[in-house]
Amino acid sequence: MQQELAARLQDHSCEVVIEDVDSREDWRRQYGEIVPVLMDASGREICRYHLDEQALSECIGCLD
Repeated sequence: MQQELAARLQDHSCEVVIEDVDSREDWRRQYGEIVPVLMDASGREICRYHLDEQALSECIGCLD
């Protein structure tokens, strides 16, 4: 997902921050083995496992 996301965001001024789910107890409980998960800056889940182009486009649309 990381490579797809980087390619998709190359024309946008977005910052991608990679966090380890195991670094926070609440994330570990919520996501466990459900990784990777992509969230927006407010913590809203965009997609999990695979890049969801439609969900990402909707999120990016909010930024433009």
